[in-house]
Amino acid sequence: MPKKEEALNDKHVRAVLSVLQEISAIVQAPIEHEVFDAVLASVRKAIPYTSATLFLLDKETQQLEEVSRAGEKVDLIQSVRFDLGPGFSAWVAKQKKPVLISNLHRKTLKEGKAVRSFISVPLMVRDQLIGVLNLSHQEPEAFGKDEFQLIHIIAAQVAFAIERMLYENELRDKNEELEESHKRLKEAQEELIELKEREAISQVVISLNHEINNPLTTIVGNAQFLLMTADKVDKGVAERLETITKEANRISQVTHKLRNLRKLETDDYLSGRGEKMIDLSRSM
Repeated sequence: MPKKEEALNDKHVRAVLSVLQEISAIVQAPIEHEVFDAVLASVRKAIPYTSATLFLLDKETQQLEEVSRAGEKVDLIQSVRFDLGPGFSAWVAKQKKPVLISNLHRKTLKEGKAVRSFISVPLMVRDQLIGVLNLSHQEPEAFGKDEFQLIHIIAAQVAFAIERMLYENELRDKNEELEESHKRLKEAQEELIELKEREAISQVVISLNHEINNPLTTIVGNAQFLLMTADKVDKGVAERLETITKEANRISQVTHKLRNLRKLETDDYLSGRGEKMIDLSRSM
């Protein structure tokens, strides 16, 4: 008989070590609900159950929230409400103590099947509650002292692994928020730089319009006046006056384009010298 007990313990030890290793690997998955489902599936390898439910404590509402379930939902006192939520799980969470019931005499499943064995254990990390794990079985004495000891070890690993996963997810979310904020800040800075550049150019354009257009008007006016008296002007001189008028109008068009810049598009001014010039046609 002692050999049988020793063999059983060895079997449990091997099972729980395998489960602890699995749980540590499971929490690397990126999707939380898949992680929680996998945790319950892994626990079953060490402690066979009919139904299981995993609850986590919501930090904001301070209420237990069901995050995964295998089989039918089992709660021995669902109608009773406690500080952390309704039902037996909330009571266990409040007490922060595990409960083992090896032989129940009541029907709790929808199909009318009896739940005869039940374990509820709080998930704790550094004396802080993060959730509750419930296991139930239709057979009496399915959970005994060995299973009660095993669930303590497994629950500690589950709590640590989930707490680490949630912390890493929170860090990842914050990093993504910081990256997005940095991106928006960089875009705002670029817009501000562009705005300042446009403001500086606008001031230059206003000065150009004032300093160039005024004498340009005088030049064009005089050239046109002389052309009006073309019969008294040499033909070669008249051609030069027409050129003056044409180029003066071209200068006027350039200053007009400068006043209507919407963005700054540049091209190389002289190849190989690194100097840039504004492409007026693309900047409109």
